[in-house]
Amino acid sequence: MENSVKKENIQEENMHEDIQKQNVQRAEEVNIDEIINMLDNFASSDVSRLKIDTSEEVTQGEVKKQYHHGRCDVGSPWARGCSFDVLEDENS
Repeated sequence: MENSVKKENIQEENMHEDIQKQNVQRAEEVNIDEIINMLDNFASSDVSRLKIDTSEEVTQGEVKKQYHHGRCDVGSPWARGCSFDVLEDENS
């Protein structure tokens, strides 16, 4: 009788572990779907740059937008008004 109780406990533990693995897999699939949705929305927007930072300080699902004055903007020919890759207008 003791062996049958041990077998039942082992089976119950295995079943519990399987359920936990299934829950983790479902959560990972949801996260992947959320990322794909975010990228789809970004691709259809007029924003040209995307940087993703994760943080424990932000609640799940919250998005913050911030303009970044990166090195490519500061001091570049485009930022100084003398871009070299734009043809001059004939009328100016």
